[in-house]
Amino acid sequence: MHGKMSFLRLLAAASVLGCALSGPVALNHGSISKRAERVPDDATKYSKVLDWMEEEKIQEEKLVFYTGGKRNDAEAFCDANNDYAFFWDIFDEDFQKDFGDVAMDAEVTAACSKAMALHAEGETRVFGDAVGGDDGYWKDIEKPILLKRKSVTKIWSMKDGTKKPDDHPDGDLKAGSNTAPTRALNILGQYVPGAPTFDWLFLTTDYGNGVGCRTDFLIPFKTVPWAAGGAVTYPGGTWNLNIDGEECEYKNSGGNPGMLWCHGRGIVCINDPEEKNEYECDGGYRRQPVFTCPY
Repeated sequence: MHGKMSFLRLLAAASVLGCALSGPVALNHGSISKRAERVPDDATKYSKVLDWMEEEKIQEEKLVFYTGGKRNDAEAFCDANNDYAFFWDIFDEDFQKDFGDVAMDAEVTAACSKAMALHAEGETRVFGDAVGGDDGYWKDIEKPILLKRKSVTKIWSMKDGTKKPDDHPDGDLKAGSNTAPTRALNILGQYVPGAPTFDWLFLTTDYGNGVGCRTDFLIPFKTVPWAAGGAVTYPGGTWNLNIDGEECEYKNSGGNPGMLWCHGRGIVCINDPEEKNEYECDGGYRRQPVFTCPY
């Protein structure tokens, strides 16, 4: 991967040939033909933004995050350390042009925040974690993703105003994080009483919470027959699921709760504590919690 400032240095060298530089320079921006393939609405989808970051070879390491009004701290730090990049180094005017001159409204910013966190690897840094902020991008989007991703090795909480990469007296947020699960994949069976078939449902939820009658399934429900002779029916096989922006797999051998492979690790699934508590939903359906995979 080519870092932001490596690219800037190449452009600076080219300036002796008459190329003037002014303000932030795009990170290896795309061609006109590539830009024409994207429309503003694409920038509201984090998967599209993540694809753009990978296509443009945006650096994965040494990314800097901020919250609590510490944008200026993050910007000054990156200006002083050319191999680091923060949000607005990446999602600048050239990014906006690549997506049809999209405006950086709240929906686009949220998609970019999620994509940046999913793109990050190695050591990351954040300004303002102790202060927090009410924008929700760090607290609700970026930080939870960085904490869970195995490819992110450090989240250094930086001292306010510092320009030194090792000036992080509050230490590594990842090392001091609560390792208790916060989310879960819930697997349920849904059926109409007396019908010869039922549906497997896959949904995510906050850990410890049920999914109720929600219909925002991770994949379209799959209808299968009941096992013969009253035997227990399992969701056997491999199920490809997109969870929190990652391509994950739930695998079941056909005789146990199975395992979820996601966030760079294997996650053990268990019998849902609510498995005996069936409940009704609209349309005459009944739902039964079966397995849950806390992460």
